[in-house]
Order: sequence, then structure tokens, then C-alpha cells
Amino acid sequence: MKTTWFIFIGFVLSFSSLYAQELSLKDAVKRAGESNLAIQSQKKAEEIVHYETNASKRLYLPSLSLLGGYTHLSNPLEIDLSQVQGSVIEGMSTQNVSTLDHVYTNIVGTPLTQIEKETIYLKTKTTLENNYPEWNVEISPQDYFTANLVLKQPIFLGGSLFNTGSIGEANYRKAKIVTEQVNNSVTQKVVNSYLEIILLSQVEESRKRNLEAVEKHLFNAEKLTEQGIIPAYQLYGAKAAVSKAKALLKVSINNRENGLLTLKVLLDFPMDTTIQLTSTWKDIMLSPDKKSIQKNVQDYSPILRMNHENLHIANSALNSRKAEFLPTIFALGELQLYQRNLPVTTAPWMIGAQMKWDIFNGTRTFTRMKASQLSLQEVSLNNQMVSKELDLLTSKLYTDAMNAFEMYQAQKNTVLLMDQALNAITKEFSHGLVRSVEVLDAQSSLDESRIAESTYLYAYYLALIELYKMEGRLDEFISNFEE
Repeated sequence: MKTTWFIFIGFVLSFSSLYAQELSLKDAVKRAGESNLAIQSQKKAEEIVHYETNASKRLYLPSLSLLGGYTHLSNPLEIDLSQVQGSVIEGMSTQNVSTLDHVYTNIVGTPLTQIEKETIYLKTKTTLENNYPEWNVEISPQDYFTANLVLKQPIFLGGSLFNTGSIGEANYRKAKIVTEQVNNSVTQKVVNSYLEIILLSQVEESRKRNLEAVEKHLFNAEKLTEQGIIPAYQLYGAKAAVSKAKALLKVSINNRENGLLTLKVLLDFPMDTTIQLTSTWKDIMLSPDKKSIQKNVQDYSPILRMNHENLHIANSALNSRKAEFLPTIFALGELQLYQRNLPVTTAPWMIGAQMKWDIFNGTRTFTRMKASQLSLQEVSLNNQMVSKELDLLTSKLYTDAMNAFEMYQAQKNTVLLMDQALNAITKEFSHGLVRSVEVLDAQSSLDESRIAESTYLYAYYLALIELYKMEGRLDEFISNFEE
């Protein structure tokens, strides 16, 4: 039954490996660039800034607006003429007296007496005052409609148009640098995850070899016990070592599976995808010229390049503040398309120019200019600080890489020596000259030394990858690793 079960498991493993997704380090990095969500999201953000930059560079173009309106008044517009009513009645009364005097003179031959003139004047005035309505003249209905085209063309804005476009271009360059950063960060995660799986696979392989060795030791110990060469109590230690080796192997398998899940998430693979890594460890030497590496880091550093763009933005912002002291000039044009019931009919079209010059605004312009000057100084100081921190970080990573590589080389020699020591102790154990625990200790030390060798190499690679990323040469590392 056990034999049949093992055959079935072997068949399943063979079948799954036949259809496994083979993945080199280059393939993994390429897929991440195509499918990783963080990279895709940042590319969209970069595209947004691109369009915003194009919009800011077109502010010098004229704007054409269509304006339309409907207005409803609570009461019609009226002009109150009551103030001139007295003058009109006075004039009409005087005119009436003059007319009657003229007619009477033509008929009778003599003019009206002064008393008659005053009587006619008073009667006319009284009649007009009693019968004439209030003089409130309606000049517009309650509803009216308008529609017109308005053209506005900037002529001079004190340089703010140029500065706005310059700031937009700098922001777009920053967005491209951020995209590069995100891409490098994801690539680094993929490379680290890929190498971690190789490390965990080597740990798993070492655990398998260790299990096979302690199982073989247990078998030999049982034979020696049967022959009376060693006491039976030594078997307990051997059995315990087998149990521990099985547990360590199981843990190693689980860790490798978790590492594969992490890589699948980074590459946007379905969780049930079977992945088979095809790349293995390669000895990639670190450049012995630390100063050259530091120079490359300074030249490439995305942070310093972004600070350079920030410096450009701060300088353009300062120039924009200075431009606020100057006048702004616009050309204007207006075409009336529709007018209905307007109280005053305007001209069908109009062109002109308009200037605005803020003579005094409560020193707000001076205050904002001072803030821009301080911002420029802040960015400059930040540049100096980042530059020093990068040199320090580069030096630390370089030292970490060199130390890890030294330990890796030393551990390689340690593995060879401990393997020879284990062989010698195993021979002595077969003659009953050493105890079982000494063999198990030697086997355990050899297993841990093999894992330590791989771990130091992995630590070396992590520091090396970080240095390559800081120099902008991750692609070169990947190519060297695949050779």
C-alpha cells in the first residue's frame, strides 16, 4: 500500500512539473514590468501629469467663451420723473396763458390784463396737477435674454506664462523619475524574491541531505547495536535527530512555498500556477572601486534628480512672484449674438485692451516672494543633505557586501573542512570509537554550515542589488546573473 502511494505521489509530481511555468530571472522581471499593478498605476499618474503639463503650456493661447443669460426682475425697470413734473406743468401753464393772450389780442385788439393772466395761469396749473398721472416711465420688461461671444487674449503677464509652463515641464520630468523609481523598486523586489526562493530551495536541499544522512546514521547505529559495538541508548539520540531533521525539512518546504506565493503576487500569477525557476546562483563580483560607485550613485540618484527639478520649480515660482509686481495686459473682443428686451441696446461688437496693475495689496506680494526665496534655500540645503546621506549609505552597503562575501568565502572552506571531519568521525563511529551524538553533532554542524554559506551569499546579493539599483544598473546585474 505504501509503495502504491509513493508511486502515485511521484506520478503527480512528475505530471505537475511537466506543465510547470518555467521562469528565468529575466522572464520574471519582464512580466513584472508588463503586469505589476504598482507600475501600471504610476504610468497612469505620469500620463496625467503629461496632459496637465500640455495644458499649462497652452495658457498663452486665446480663450473664446460663449455667454448666454436669462434675467427675471421682480418689477419692470422704471424711471421716476416726478422730480421734473413741476417744471413741465409750469411750462405748460405759462404756455397756455401766452396762447390765450395772443388769441384774445387778435380778436379784441387789446391784450389780457395782468389779473386775467394770473387767473388763467392758476386754473391751468390746478387742472394739470389734479389730472396729470405720476411720471414713472417703464423702460424694460421683467424678462430679457442675451447671448454673446467673448474673446480674451493674454498679451503680457509679466513672465508668469513662461514660468507656469516651465513648472509644468519640471513636474512631468519628476513624474518620469517616479515611474523609474517604482519600476526599479518592483524589479528589486522581484529579483530579491527570486533569489530568496533559490536560497530556500538550497536550504530545502540541504535539509533533505541532512535527513538522508541521519537516517543512514540511524540505520548504521541499529546495526552496530545489534553487533554489540555501541550501547542501545545511543539509538535514542539518532531517532530524535531523524525526527528533528524531518521537521526542519517540512519547515523548509513551507518557507519555499511561501516564497513562491510572494513571487506570484509580484508577477500577478494565479495562486495555483506552478512555477519552476531556471536561474541559479552566479558569482558576480563587486567593483573594488568604491569611489567610482559613489560617483555613479550621485549622478543617477532619483532623489537628487527630483531635488534638481524641485530647485527648478522653486526658482520658477520665485520668478512668478516677482512677475506679480508687473502689470497684466489682455486683448478683448466681444460679439453680441442675441439681445431681447434689454433696457439699453449695446453695440453689436467690441474690441479693446485691458491692463491691470496692482499698486498695493497689503504687502501680500512681498510676503509670498519671501516665502519663495526661503523655499529655494530649503531645496538647496536638502540637496546637500541628501548627497551626504547617499555617500554614507553607499559606503555602508559596500562594506556590508564585502563583509558578506568574505563570510561566504570563509564558509565555503568551513563546509569542506566539516565534510571531511564528518567522514572521519563516521568511520570512527563504525568501529565504536566515538559516540553517536558526536556524529550527529558533526552532521548538524555541516548542515548549518551549508545553509550559512548560502545565506551569506544571499546577503551579499541583497547588498549588491541595492548598490546596482542606486547606480541605475539593475538591468546589468540581471544580465550578468543570467549569463
